[in-house]
Amino acid sequence: MNENEINIDVNILTKIKDIKKISVSYIQRTFSVGFNKATKIYKELIELKYVNADGAVNKQNICECLGEEYIPGLKLIFLDVDGVLNCASTKDRCGKYIGIDDNKVSLLKEIVDTTNAKIVLVSSWKECWYKHYYLKDRQDVMATYLDNKLYKQGLEIMDKTNDYNSYNRGDGILEYLWRLKRHNVEVDKYIILDDEMFDYKQTRQTKYLIRTSFNQHGLDKGHVRKAVEMLC
Repeated sequence: MNENEINIDVNILTKIKDIKKISVSYIQRTFSVGFNKATKIYKELIELKYVNADGAVNKQNICECLGEEYIPGLKLIFLDVDGVLNCASTKDRCGKYIGIDDNKVSLLKEIVDTTNAKIVLVSSWKECWYKHYYLKDRQDVMATYLDNKLYKQGLEIMDKTNDYNSYNRGDGILEYLWRLKRHNVEVDKYIILDDEMFDYKQTRQTKYLIRTSFNQHGLDKGHVRKAVEMLC
């Protein structure tokens, strides 16, 4: 890389560092340049690995170029339980309800260990689940059972979403992300593991959804591969 390339890149990189994804048209608008020049800049950014082939900005590489500390944002798994950590053939029980399969928890652990993602509960199991340890004695049997199933394999739930009812999970996810942003907590990537659609289409969350099936084994190896690909 020569000196001119560095100067050009620094000016551009400072602008795009906190943008998730860019395009040729974005460069045209942001830097007031024509299509040909914008295309040249875009290709150069890809060649220098500051932008991926799909336009996703590589913040780590940009921070290294600018001499800044790179602090990675969170990776989140918005987790449903029924139809993900259990399925129609699950034998385990929590009282009169279908319980959780240890092998499904193992698959979830594989995602977490590979991506370093954090778990946020979106399931109806969250109703009496509490984040803080001093409130754990207020949990119901199902919430404590869920905690114990995950603790057994070294996993824990970081938090839960809040939504108006069990059908507004997409709204709950958007509200949770908004809350994190208000507290200057950056989220790099996230996925949703759920066996139902709820309002994910209306809230434009389907591109983050990995849909499992209660009748077809819940979480499986194929879902794990897709989750790791989406989070990495």
